[in-house]
Amino acid sequence: MSKTALKPPYRSPLNVVDAISVYIKDKVVCELGSARCDLFPKFLEYAKEVKGFEWKQELVDYSVSKGYDVVCGDWSTDEL
Repeated sequence: MSKTALKPPYRSPLNVVDAISVYIKDKVVCELGSARCDLFPKFLEYAKEVKGFEWKQELVDYSVSKGYDVVCGDWSTDEL
């Protein structure tokens, strides 16, 4: 099991990724509100690539420092 910085209910349960695995297999996943990218390692078990979109710059900085592809913005107003 992956180690995560956040625990439910502050992030989705890891088994949610398993439940959607047939839909994300070998695809690009974009997580809106990626926070600390806790689900990225689990997504990468199935997806070919994972990108994150987060509105809090400090969380983007943390995620980028871990090597994840995350941009800062508001998904409801910014172009994805």
